[in-house]
Amino acid sequence: MGHVKTIARNSLWSLADSVLGLIVSIGCSIAVARMLGPEQTGYYQLVMFMANMAGWIAAFGIPAATRTYAAEAIGKGDYGLARAIVDITFRIQLYLALIATAVCLVAVFILVPPGKRNFAVLAVASILPLLMYTIPSSGITATEDLAPNVRASIVSATINGGGTVLSLVLGWDLIGLAGSMLASRVADFVLRQLFYKQIFARFPGGERPTRLPPELKQKIIQFCKQATYMTVLEIVVWERSELFFLPRYSSMSEVTFFNQPFNWASQLLLFFPKIVSTAAGASIAVQHGRDPKQTAGLAIGSTRVLALISLPAAFGMSALAGPIILVALKAPYIPAIPILALLSVLMLGKALQLPARQLLTSTGRQHMLVWWGTILGVVNIALDRLLIPSHGAMGAAVAKGSILVAGGVSIWWMTASSFKVRLPLASIARMALASAVMFVAVRALAKVLHPAQALVVGPLVGIAIIVVLYRVLRCLDPVDQQVLNAIGRRLPARARPAWAAMVGFMFPPAARSGVEPGAAA
Repeated sequence: MGHVKTIARNSLWSLADSVLGLIVSIGCSIAVARMLGPEQTGYYQLVMFMANMAGWIAAFGIPAATRTYAAEAIGKGDYGLARAIVDITFRIQLYLALIATAVCLVAVFILVPPGKRNFAVLAVASILPLLMYTIPSSGITATEDLAPNVRASIVSATINGGGTVLSLVLGWDLIGLAGSMLASRVADFVLRQLFYKQIFARFPGGERPTRLPPELKQKIIQFCKQATYMTVLEIVVWERSELFFLPRYSSMSEVTFFNQPFNWASQLLLFFPKIVSTAAGASIAVQHGRDPKQTAGLAIGSTRVLALISLPAAFGMSALAGPIILVALKAPYIPAIPILALLSVLMLGKALQLPARQLLTSTGRQHMLVWWGTILGVVNIALDRLLIPSHGAMGAAVAKGSILVAGGVSIWWMTASSFKVRLPLASIARMALASAVMFVAVRALAKVLHPAQALVVGPLVGIAIIVVLYRVLRCLDPVDQQVLNAIGRRLPARARPAWAAMVGFMFPPAARSGVEPGAAA
């Protein structure tokens, strides 16, 4: 139960962070889209995506290594080595961040038209704090305490949201939007660096090596090479490589009709999986330093918890795609409705694989993700080239969704084979059946109600159906009840009775215990 409590506590801290970030991000995207229109919004989204790509590529490798090896050092009680890992990787990241920012600035003056150059310069400048805050953030995550990162993120989201509102109200347009993002990322970096210094200053003393041991240094270098390449694959396979093809073969409005639903599906359906997988990932890394044999069970248990929430959320969002678009963005964005409905379900392929990817990365098996991701990337590009010229945004959605599902299934198959564990396929299949039944009911309801009414009534009806079907179909395992109860104890006092009643209803007293997740096949 120790890991359950830690994961539950970190999940709730991440939940607070993610909810605020989700509200600010969705709210800002709605305001921008409604004020700029599909065509201008397409330009905005494309420039922001391109500006962030360099940051993603440079930010993943070293921070991931920092988090993994600092967590292992802390798990072994070697706090001096943990400090050294963070300090040394911070310096390396700074050099790379300066180089990446300089290269992108040169590219702006060469490639970007003068009319949009000021906006692009501000967007590129935000890469520097984006890259740098990942190192102290990784150091904090390695301690299994996500609260400081959440506090910094709350301040950052508030600055970004407030700046976006001011930009739209005062007519600062793209310049104001990029400036607010830059200011929020600078604040994020300053706060995370401050919190990291405070936390590590309280750790027990220990000799802090000025150089890493040669064996560890080699492991970190190899890890960073693989992780950086994996980030390139992340952009191609799991993110929006379709944005490289849509502007060439279609209109900027089609860019918006694909990118807006993809963003919403990612943010709404991945925010809880990211919370759990991030919290579990910290425990997996530390546990790998203590007892490597127990790591697979943590990842598989996390996935079952993800499935019991993510499956109905995805099917429910798909059923309400029409009301969501019509209420939030109005008639100009009607072509995005079927795309949101499709991506909502297919995004499950990405959501449910996150603990498996955390497990493979934390245990030094990311090479499996590299070679398989390369194959998926080639197939993804081929599908983009085949489908986008003739079907625009819908072709992009079909191409991306197919890769997400194929990737999710194959990564869990590799994980099960590598760790010799049994996956909870039967319980997940029952959850999927319950979610499909709920989809039919909510979709029928959405067709007869006004869109605004459907957004109020639909989720309530969907939750009621899922709770009943989870009980009738016996979808849940006793271990799930422990996790849900642990989360419930950390909810506000007024919400606990309702949560406890709902959880208790879903677990019939006569339910038989299933096979413990992660048991050897």
